[in-house]
Amino acid sequence: MEPHPPLPGAASSIAASTRREQELAGRDEAPLCEAWLEREALHYVARWEATRRGVEANLERKIAKRCERSGEDADPILAAVPAVVARLVERNYVNDRRFGEQLVTRLRRQGRSLQKIRAQLEAKGVPEALALELTDAGDPAAETDAEVDAAFRLARRRRIGPYCPDASQRLASRERHLAILGRQGFSLETAVCVIDAESPPEKT
Repeated sequence: MEPHPPLPGAASSIAASTRREQELAGRDEAPLCEAWLEREALHYVARWEATRRGVEANLERKIAKRCERSGEDADPILAAVPAVVARLVERNYVNDRRFGEQLVTRLRRQGRSLQKIRAQLEAKGVPEALALELTDAGDPAAETDAEVDAAFRLARRRRIGPYCPDASQRLASRERHLAILGRQGFSLETAVCVIDAESPPEKT
């Protein structure tokens, strides 16, 4: 029997998969030692900004996958992970504060609430004390303004409240629009301020 013809794009997908397998095989030939671990860590942080905890988790996953393929004992090299990551921190390749500041800036632009931002920081491995510091303006009025601004950004993206394309349906959709902001972590006071605004602010 003749094989089925490949689906469009299948050849390139197969080639990419083969290259990936060859790359992994080549990397698995290197001894499972701290030098291998540091190369894997540098390869990762050269591509992605990450927290200390995030790099540790990534290395643990790489070790687990390699040992699953090769049958090697993972325990000795797992014990070396904290020391390898500590060296990256000393060289400033890994910096929790830098990562946190970049994430807060990006999420604020997307219209995320403080609640959602703090949850993301925690999920990415930013220490709790640092996460609170990065999201605490120290000025309640400034913090409120930032929340309202973020809520307007989200409303614009979701086309709700003053951005609703159908003005005749805006009132009927008010509760649903409030619920959208509420599910994203905004307080009722902030949600009402945004959803009931007569018009969008000049800048969001």
